[in-house]
Amino acid sequence: MKILVKINMIINFKEIKLIPNIISTFRLLLLVPLIIIFEYVTNPFYRNNLLLILIFIAFLSDISDGFIARKFNQISELGKIIDPFADKILVAIFVFYFWKLNYLPTFYILIILLRDLLILIGGILISKKINNIVMSDYIGKLTVFSIGVFFIVILTIGDLNSIFYDILLYFTTIMIFVSFINYSIKSYKLIKK
Repeated sequence: MKILVKINMIINFKEIKLIPNIISTFRLLLLVPLIIIFEYVTNPFYRNNLLLILIFIAFLSDISDGFIARKFNQISELGKIIDPFADKILVAIFVFYFWKLNYLPTFYILIILLRDLLILIGGILISKKINNIVMSDYIGKLTVFSIGVFFIVILTIGDLNSIFYDILLYFTTIMIFVSFINYSIKSYKLIKK
């Protein structure tokens, strides 16, 4: 089944059957147990260990979907949408709940949500103009990876006053800005082609 999206691109939903897209969709569906854990598991020990397992599963799926897509030539337009969308949704949910638990400062959630909103809006506009989807690259993946490492540190160390927490807080904040600038430059070059 193919449908014409408003941005004048053909998205073939049969591509959902490709293994990398199944893996990315699975990662997106991790948001269900993630929300359940944050909402209903009140014991910090159990909650943190369950969240660590989910982060590990998300990392594995993120690495494997990209590897399989490149290795077996299964890069698809649908995959270019699902993969970064799954990353952004999971990060947003983690950031929101960590902020609610006072693990993260308000500026951090605002920066991540604003960056992702701008990338979403920019991505739609750019895709409409160039009739193609801007793919995530190693800087975007490194940013998500560093945020994931930061989440692991929060869950394992738990000391929000440690130097390690501060270093990762500011390093990931810088990476968020770097990834946005990189995305903007890459998009500008695509438009100018």
